[in-house]
Amino acid sequence: MNFPTHRGRRLRRTSGLRALARETRLSADQLVAPLFVHEETAARRAIASLPGQARLSAGAAAEEAAALEALGVGSVLLLGLPATQDPEGSAAWAEEGAVPSAIRAIKRRVPEMVVWADVCLCEYTDHGHCGLLRGGEVDNDATLPLLARAALTYARAGHNPPLLYNKGRTPPHRKLEAGGMMLGMAPGALFDRAMTGETLQLEAGDVILFYTDGLEEAHNEKSELFGLARCTPVLEHDTHRPAAYILGALAFELERFCGMLPQEDDITAICLKIS
Repeated sequence: MNFPTHRGRRLRRTSGLRALARETRLSADQLVAPLFVHEETAARRAIASLPGQARLSAGAAAEEAAALEALGVGSVLLLGLPATQDPEGSAAWAEEGAVPSAIRAIKRRVPEMVVWADVCLCEYTDHGHCGLLRGGEVDNDATLPLLARAALTYARAGHNPPLLYNKGRTPPHRKLEAGGMMLGMAPGALFDRAMTGETLQLEAGDVILFYTDGLEEAHNEKSELFGLARCTPVLEHDTHRPAAYILGALAFELERFCGMLPQEDDITAICLKIS
């Protein structure tokens, strides 16, 4: 019998040695909690096959997300349960469907929560398959545009709306709720179907900031997000200056916050000022 050349227990004897040598760490902020959301008025409906789990309304999902955040869990995955089903699964991209409604409610209640959505049609089709059926087979190519519509609906629901600021208003800043942003999308049929309009009375001095989520989700070495809360002080301080100056000040604050970390997502911002 050969004498062992490696004794793994040496690196597990004490908590200090384990902390020093371990390669895999598990913490609450690495977890993703699944939430089943429905369109019913009932806040919660128990799932018999999953003890302790329930189908949630949009409001109940937001409360659950807030409770999870308090425990350190930073992500949720939404699985939608529609009220109706059809051969195409059209409820998947309904603006007021279970998933988009839950996304909006969660982002209002817990803005920093990372929200995932299950982009699949199986729960929305009356035949239970993940795509359109053609001759008894799933037609993948015909299904892709439908999945794109669902994904766009979810992305629009989760995107924070443009920010309007004017120091003469009360309150001075507010979000323009109009079904999400279209910034960064190419024109086309999908764009036209997803467009919504809103009439807004603007005043001299109004500043409107459009932005992609890369601005909010830029982070520093401490993994802190830049967030919308760091945009509003720039608007408040430089609201009397031209729009180009405001964008430059915002870019300066963003670079100072992120330091030397590489950019991980596209960051696009447009500033409009009414003169």
